[in-house]
Formats: sequence, structure tokens, C-alpha cells
Amino acid sequence: MEPTPPPSPEPGKAPMPGEPAPQGQQLTPEQMLAALQQKPPLLTRLWQIKGALLLFFGMLLNFWAIYDEIGKLLIMPTAKNTAILAKHGLFVDSLVHEGEWWRHFTALLTPTGGIDLLICAWIFWSLGPMVERQLGTIRFLTLYLLAGAGGIALAEVFAPDSVRWSGPWVGLYVVFGALPGIVFAETFSIRKTLAHPGTRSCAFWVVLGLVFAYISEVEMEGRSGFYDWQAQLGGMGLGVLLGFVLNAITSRPPVGILGSLGLGSVVVGLIVASSLGMNVKADGGGGGKATGPTRERDPNDPYIDSKDEALSAEEQLIDDTEAFLARWGPLPMIMFQTSLPSNQELGQAEDYYERVTKVALGANMIGDELEAIRIRLLILLANYDKAIQLAEQYVITQSSSPKSLALAGAACVAEGGSQLHEAADYLSQAVEGEGLAVEWPEAVFLLGYALDSLHEDVPAQARFKQFLRVGTAEGQTHHPHRLPMIQYAEQRLGQ
Repeated sequence: MEPTPPPSPEPGKAPMPGEPAPQGQQLTPEQMLAALQQKPPLLTRLWQIKGALLLFFGMLLNFWAIYDEIGKLLIMPTAKNTAILAKHGLFVDSLVHEGEWWRHFTALLTPTGGIDLLICAWIFWSLGPMVERQLGTIRFLTLYLLAGAGGIALAEVFAPDSVRWSGPWVGLYVVFGALPGIVFAETFSIRKTLAHPGTRSCAFWVVLGLVFAYISEVEMEGRSGFYDWQAQLGGMGLGVLLGFVLNAITSRPPVGILGSLGLGSVVVGLIVASSLGMNVKADGGGGGKATGPTRERDPNDPYIDSKDEALSAEEQLIDDTEAFLARWGPLPMIMFQTSLPSNQELGQAEDYYERVTKVALGANMIGDELEAIRIRLLILLANYDKAIQLAEQYVITQSSSPKSLALAGAACVAEGGSQLHEAADYLSQAVEGEGLAVEWPEAVFLLGYALDSLHEDVPAQARFKQFLRVGTAEGQTHHPHRLPMIQYAEQRLGQ
């Protein structure tokens, strides 16, 4: 039996400015637009978007703490800044794979700059009344958090190769997507939904998102700061669906309740898959497979032999790659080698990188070692932008260990230019103690080179002297890759 439709308001009459819709009564699309265009008192309008204000004040408090540490409104995605943002809830996939699943949600309240905060304020103020008034505060908050977290998880599962720094922009795209979903729940008419201003607004942001996606992937080779277009478009798609079912709870309860439960289960499943490090990566034939973290080894596991074989293959891959990279040392700097890698060697490096990446994406037990190898291979292949990206993430996951800082510094030195300041910062932290300076004297040399390039002559000479003292000590002279560095340091010191 069809449910009794809710009583219709008086034709052509929208609620008074600031007056909520009567209990059990939904606004038509025309009344939604008319109510939005009216100008109720300020306090009344603020009360209409109390859910949006709650989210915004959460972002504001979080950003206040972030700004106190970084000291800048325009935050660039450097390792130091990203580490601070990670402390305040930014989504970092490697940390999520270690069990911090809640970052799917806290990322939506972690602005990555003052511009983020201003845009959030504008969107919540302009579109908040339409969406929140139609859904109500509880369902609006559910929409923002659940679809936003689902969008991040969706991108993490289906676009595992991208470096993800998701933030409030994902939640904003959820709000954009909710508009056509809400309208369709009211009208069940595609024509009326497409003609509604909210849908046109959604279409505008879809186009804008695709433009940014093109710029990010083609013009900037995937390196576009904190912009995460896969998660944003995924959040918008979930926003359309969740906006529809949440609004249908009132207008069409059977559809709304069942749809909300089903869609909520799908989103929870995506978050679980993302947290476990599972992803779907298309192969050459258009198929795909799911990969995930290697389980703890159980002696009674009947599949222990196959897992031993897999682990042995990974260890063999590490040994082979390390042997290949040994010619260039732990921090491969081609600029300080007597000869450039041959085309055959570059081909080998590309092959090793692809193989190591496939294993590293599984987040297995030796993933940390594989990540360091990937960074070294990228430096050797002169893919410095990607090497810096991966190294910055590696610094975070390794809690700024000396070796991770040295790898990040080496990638920045190879890039040169404005990255030399970052290189000096990374490397000076890496060689604070004697441990890494003795194990990897190359890090001391690169610090001297970065300081020398920045015209800091006195500290640069001190580092070159330290490198010659450590790098030419007994037991260190058998490293051929270090000879050009020794010659360069002696030349700069006038020896």
C-alpha cells in the first residue's frame, strides 16, 4: 500500500524567512530556491546551518593549532608541514594502514591552509541552508562525514598509486553532490532535477574538478599540493546517492531507510578495505585484483610454505636491487659520478622500480625497506618530483628517522633550485648524531653541497671537512662511488 503523501503547503507559499519546514512537510524545489533567496534575520539563518557551523568551528579550532605550529596561512606540502598536519588528523595512507582508520573522518576537519578555511565558510554559508534545512542537522552531519570518509576510502581503494592528502575539500564536494540527490528524492524526475539550480551548481564543480584533475595529472605530473581530485569526485558521487536516500527517509520511507542502510554498509566496507591497505589495481587485460597487508605468520597455518616462498621472493628482490644500486651508493647522486648510467642500466632501474612498487603496494612486512629502495631508484631515474613526494611521506611514516631524512634531502638536492633550502633542513637533521654520518658519509657531503650552493660558505666548509674525515677513514676508502665526492670536497676546500 502506497504511503500517504505529506500534506502540501499552500500553493506558491514558502515558509516565512527563517521558519523551518513544518513537521512531516518537505519543500518543493521551487520553494527551496525561494527560501534560499529570502533574507531571514542573521541569528535565524545561523540557526538554520548549525550543523555546518559545528563543522566549521571544528575546522577553525584545528587550523588555529596548525597555524600556531606552522606560522603560515598558505601552507605548502613540505615534509615538515605535512608532518604537522598529520598530527592534527590529515589522511596519510601509510598511517591509516597501520590502524589509524579514524583519519578518514578527521581529514574532513583538517584544513590544509587558510584558503581552505575561507572556501569552507563561503560554501557552508551559501549552500548550507538549502541542504541542511532539507535534511535536518543530524542527517546533514551524517551526509558530510559518511560520504566524505567514503570518498577518501573509494579513492584509496581504486586509485592506490596516488599520494593522498585529503582534506575538507572532499566534504565540500559531498555537499555539491547532495543537491541533485535531494531534488531527485523530491521529484523523482530527471528533467526537473537537471533543471534545478542546485544541479547546475553540481555540474559546475564537476567540470572544475576535471579541469584540476587534468592540470594535476598532465601539467604537474601528479604533484599538485594537497589537491585530491579522486577523493573529491568520489565524495561527490556518494553525496548524490546519500543525499537521495537520506531525504527519501521522510518523503519515501521504504526507499530511504533501505537505501540508507545499504549505502551505509557499502561506505563502511570501503573504509575497512582502505584501512587494511586493500586496493584494486587494473592489469593489462582490464581486470583487477585486491591486495592487502601480509598477515602475521602463524606456525600452524597450512599455507605457511607459500607465504615463505612469497617472502623469500621479496627478500631476493631486495638483494638484487641493492646489488644493482650499490654502484651509486645509498644516496645515488648521478651529478657526482664519473659516468652517467647507460640506457641499459636505466632500463634495469625502471624494471626494478615497477617490481618493487608492486610488492610495496601490498603493505607487507618489509614495506619500509622497499620504500627506501623506491626513493633511491626514482633519484637514479631523475624522477625527482615523485622522489620528493615519496620521501616526504616516508619521513612521516618513519617518524623522521635519520635515514628517511637523508633520503628526502638527497631527493631535494637532486632537484636543486628552491628545494636546496629543504635539502639543507632535512640533511642537517639527519646528521645531527654521529651514527648516520659514519654509516652514510654521503649525507654529510650532500649537506655541505647544499649549504655551498646556498652561499653559506663557513658551515659548508665544516661539513666538507667532516665528510673527508669520516669518508676517508679506514674501511671507507673501498667505495668507488665516493671518490668523485672526495675530489669535489677537496677542491672546494682548496686542498
